[in-house]
Amino acid sequence: MSSNSLLSSQRPSIAAVVLAGGEGRRLGRGEKALVALAGQTLLEHVIARVAPQVDSVAVSANRAFERYRTLTNYPLLPDAAGEQHQGPLAGIARALDFFPGVDWVLTVPCDTPLLPVDLVEMLLAQAAPESELVYACDAQRAHYTVALWRPSLAKRVHQALAGGERRLYRVMAQCRAVAVQFDDSAGFTNVNSVEELNAVAARLAAAGV
Repeated sequence: MSSNSLLSSQRPSIAAVVLAGGEGRRLGRGEKALVALAGQTLLEHVIARVAPQVDSVAVSANRAFERYRTLTNYPLLPDAAGEQHQGPLAGIARALDFFPGVDWVLTVPCDTPLLPVDLVEMLLAQAAPESELVYACDAQRAHYTVALWRPSLAKRVHQALAGGERRLYRVMAQCRAVAVQFDDSAGFTNVNSVEELNAVAARLAAAGV
């Protein structure tokens, strides 16, 4: 277990999965997770944020496996057969299958390099014993891909995919879900364009990162 001060022997076991299956078309590159930012890839920034908060980490990816392996020794999780390129829901299904024995699976997208360092602590604080899902939001919108999932939801997610559902929020609406509001929306900034990439780079430089 991580020695991070946020964690304790009483805390539930948590595995994190970085959802890295998307393409960075608006960034002018192929793999968004591998786009460079301040001397590291977006993937490395996200892992650096979440790894100290959890017990284990994996990466959901469908392409460029050799390139990913040069960056990290964490497990790579391609979507299950027949579910390739069907959006984050397929990656979440694979993640829930891969970590059946933990209390929670944390999912985060690969393009959020400023995730809160107390993300897990904040989400857990609002989770009730009966909660199946806890996700982040701010004053502007919900961040459905930033969430704690019970592994027991795997069957439900697979059934949704098999039925043609790809909209994450529709599946989440069928779960006992809790929305946790964060005051600072900057922590959930998505890098979807060169302009946004440059803005985040400037923010990191100002912070001395």
